[in-house]
Amino acid sequence: MDTPHEHHTEHTHVVAAPAEVLYGLVADVTAWPALFGPSVHVQHLERSEREERFRLWATVNGEVTDWTSRRTLDPDALRVTFAQEVSPVSYTHL
Repeated sequence: MDTPHEHHTEHTHVVAAPAEVLYGLVADVTAWPALFGPSVHVQHLERSEREERFRLWATVNGEVTDWTSRRTLDPDALRVTFAQEVSPVSYTHL
């Protein structure tokens, strides 16, 4: 029987901009299709001032796929944390 595995991914970019500006870009998920090349469309499913759940369509390995994510926004710490409910990427364990 397979047990679930947790996978972590980190994306980094070095830019010359104030942290508040960058937080605003990352926090506004509806702008992602204009800012982040692979993103195609975003649909909010739930949203409050500091938490949201949304479906994101993006290109993965040359094909458009979608998944649902949850995020917590912390504008005071300029931090956004998130988790995918179901990942579009399947992993094969050898």
